[in-house]
Amino acid sequence: MSDPGDRGRIWLEGLLGRLGLPTQVQAQHDPIDNALNYWLTIDGSPWSPEQITSVVGEAGVTLDAMQYLANMLLNVGVDRDDHCGYTIELNGYRAQQRAELESVAANAVSQVRETGESVAIDSLSSSQRKQLHAMLAAYSDIATHSEGQEPHRRLVVALKSTEA
Repeated sequence: MSDPGDRGRIWLEGLLGRLGLPTQVQAQHDPIDNALNYWLTIDGSPWSPEQITSVVGEAGVTLDAMQYLANMLLNVGVDRDDHCGYTIELNGYRAQQRAELESVAANAVSQVRETGESVAIDSLSSSQRKQLHAMLAAYSDIATHSEGQEPHRRLVVALKSTEA
């Protein structure tokens, strides 16, 4: 099996080339939650601002679709234990999104600790919920779970139970 980062890079460069947007992609390991995760960063320098905007899409919908395809297709035929997660980045969009999620996580932790009440966070994609679960796992006194059905699924943040 080839390196998952290289596999992702080659796949994404091929997809962009077929869309008439040839460019380079850099793959970098992202050790979130100690899992096999890779950031595939698209070099948007050869593109116009309009091309960048169209690849990101309104509220990131096009980037999300490419990322979904990468996560599905690049794991076909791969043993479940070796599945990788791929985050597709362009023009700082995902880094900004991650910073916003880190702020949401910190605010939720603060609110839960102050009130002792659980906090439900709505309007997150499944990818965002997964990232928040991973971010919040760093807090030893905080527990998380998701509840509800798509498209109304939400992440719940609460204090860990101290009962044994």
